Amino acid sequence: MSTVSGASPAPIYSDTKYTTQPVSTQSTQGTGKMGQEQFLNLLITQLKNQDPMDPMKDTEFVSQLASFSSLDKMGTLTQTMQSASAVGMIGKQVTTTKNVQGVVASMSINNGTVYINTDKGDQIAYSDVQQVTNPTTTK
Repeated sequence: MSTVSGASPAPIYSDTKYTTQPVSTQSTQGTGKMGQEQFLNLLITQLKNQDPMDPMKDTEFVSQLASFSSLDKMGTLTQTMQSASAVGMIGKQVTTTKNVQGVVASMSINNGTVYINTDKGDQIAYSDVQQVTNPTTTK
């Protein structure tokens, strides 16, 4: 085995011309959650910029793909559970974090977000519901 004397060049994966990625125009600031698209973009960037002399082991790659699959299934399960709970609220009085009150008339899903619709015409995100009670009756 031969050796080369002198300073060795910086590895290709540390050179910013190879690792600099365009900035996404979509903001996830404030959500505190990583969505499927962000997770997949992170995985692809990791694969593009890995050290060619020490690539990601197949077990690491499979583990990350399993994590991606779990993230997808958890999102679906959360939406399903929220939908079932929202259906159970029909006919109940709800109060939101913004003090909006109404009796739930129906539920809907828009862009993956579960909403409840009140008899007053308000559409409330499921996550904004603070209190659920039986409606008060006036005689």
